[in-house]
Amino acid sequence: MRFFSVVTLSLFIFLTLPAQEPENNDYLQRQDRIIRLLDTKDYYPALKAIDSFLRIYPYSPLMYYNRGITRYLLNDIPGSRTDLTIAKALGLKGHDKLIDFICSKDYLANVLAEPYMGRKTKLKAFNNYRPVYTRKDSLRGALRPERTCYDVFFYDLFVHLHPFLKRIQGSNHIYFITVQDARIIQIDLFAGYRIHAITRNGQPLVWRREYDAVFVDLGETLPAGRRECITVVYSGKPRKAPNPPWDGGFVWKRSKGKYWAGVACEHLGASAWWPNKDHLSDKPDSMRITLRVPAGYQAIANGTLQHISKGKRWDDFSWFVHYPINNYNVTFYLGDFVSFSDTIRNSHHTYPVDYYVLPHHLQVAREYYRNTKEMVRIYEELFGEYAYPLDGMGMVEAPFSGMEHQGAIAIGDDYQRSSGKGEDAKEFPYLLVHETAHEWWGNTVTMQDMADAWISEAFATYTESLLEEKKYGHTAYLEKIAGNMQNIRNIWPVAGNRDVNENTFIGNDIYHKGAVMLHLLRCIINNDSIFFGLLKSFYQHNQFKTLVTDDVINFIHQYTGHDYSDFFHKFLYDTDPPILEYSYRYEGDTLIFSYRFTGVGEHFSMPFSITINDEKNFRLTGTTEEQTFVMPGTKKFFLPNEKNFDKNNLTANSFTYYWTRLKNSAGRKTSENER
Repeated sequence: MRFFSVVTLSLFIFLTLPAQEPENNDYLQRQDRIIRLLDTKDYYPALKAIDSFLRIYPYSPLMYYNRGITRYLLNDIPGSRTDLTIAKALGLKGHDKLIDFICSKDYLANVLAEPYMGRKTKLKAFNNYRPVYTRKDSLRGALRPERTCYDVFFYDLFVHLHPFLKRIQGSNHIYFITVQDARIIQIDLFAGYRIHAITRNGQPLVWRREYDAVFVDLGETLPAGRRECITVVYSGKPRKAPNPPWDGGFVWKRSKGKYWAGVACEHLGASAWWPNKDHLSDKPDSMRITLRVPAGYQAIANGTLQHISKGKRWDDFSWFVHYPINNYNVTFYLGDFVSFSDTIRNSHHTYPVDYYVLPHHLQVAREYYRNTKEMVRIYEELFGEYAYPLDGMGMVEAPFSGMEHQGAIAIGDDYQRSSGKGEDAKEFPYLLVHETAHEWWGNTVTMQDMADAWISEAFATYTESLLEEKKYGHTAYLEKIAGNMQNIRNIWPVAGNRDVNENTFIGNDIYHKGAVMLHLLRCIINNDSIFFGLLKSFYQHNQFKTLVTDDVINFIHQYTGHDYSDFFHKFLYDTDPPILEYSYRYEGDTLIFSYRFTGVGEHFSMPFSITINDEKNFRLTGTTEEQTFVMPGTKKFFLPNEKNFDKNNLTANSFTYYWTRLKNSAGRKTSENER
């Protein structure tokens, strides 16, 4: 699933004298010098000048604002928040949204949550900006005994779609093997549906509902290792998606007078439209999906189309999925489609890429998809071969933004070639890049709980940067990574709470911060041969598996032979990034720069970058122990960050993400008229 874009407030204006400030020559001279320093990005002399200014004029909201923005640009986020809060308290007007964006977690958390939860839900600090979880959430998210006692190996799903009524009816044969002795099992189907019958061997079973969970009495205790099947017959009106795919459900539309429908249900759950064991830990080994739609329409689903049965009023389309599939990836598209195809050949397989589009978009779609084969070739080179050759790959025009439905990816961006940033505008549409990356990360290597959803989104988002690097070089990669860094919000940890179906998509940090974490791991390893070998080995070793966060960490430790526990704890389980605490002084023209990381475990270690005189760039490695860097002939220095860096002047594997804290420092002695 693509991330929901929130506009970054990146235009910062340093303020000059407003009407309420006192006017005198000393004030104006000091202010003019500060603004000149800020305009030329001489941030450290500017900070010293502002400090001197505030000692004389301590109630200037303008200068607290300017210092707050300067600190923000230097990634001293805690200091920035303090200054901007003071500026607002002192009466600064006209910048409330910018200040709230930087300072107010209450404001930002609810802005970020709205696309996923609507405006009615308000998240509060007392609960760490999470909803209050209930038994309903536990029934949905936890691996209860009624779930762990059996393993699904096949679904045979039939759904009759009534687009004119916006209703469905259907049945599902659930084939499973008991893992341990079992009499009561849990399946799931949203409470708004009517269950007409649940049967085993043609005999009705007793069942009871609790919210969206359905507890089925099998009639006897089945011993471990028993293969069985139950059938669920149901009907009802599916939930209409408020904001798909982020707040999911069914989407019923018309295009050129024709029905056009689809579904997106990641996080919401596949039980929003069909009965199943709705937990991420259990994929069926294969699946049949049969869709009945009005005559003259097409029904596209996952897998391979095996049979079409045409009638006077209704047509049936039967699709077969040959591989394990996540429940939320099971999908359908109803519409009047035309199609065209590509063929991909790798060293082991030949498989089709089928494109299903609305007729009036055929030509623009051909242009949109023209580089798909090259993109897939790069992904196969980076990670390994596409995992579903028997099913092929498919892209379907969808009535909502986009979703990584396995083998039938939803593309609903009106064939826009780019998100508006970066070189991918030229050849690779953002949505296609991201959703196709999920065929490797999310579909093939899968999270086991919503707490682990970062595994899907971080790797898919990082893949965007690797594609940039392959096509346009390392500077394009760095620009993409910087964009990810700028979109990190640090409201929620990347790894979420387990067993409650937590919506970890909110805030987008599982995308951006997760991708940046993988980039940082590359910087720490500092050996691209090892790093890219790690990515490929991780993918190939974990195909078709469901993973928890510790599985990823343990694999990396084993592959590299290093323990990065403190690094992963900081970037997965803490909200704030590490803080580089530093000080500097000059002895003549020699810079004495001292530094250490704080707010991290004792074994934390990460490189960072320092640029001297806008020319030389050095890679330093920070730990929790204070270290000193000495550089003669230094006129100025800065620490490159996502807001201020020279992409052409960065030492390899040195561009990292952290906050800063400048301790008291001594610069060169300045003359009285410069103060």
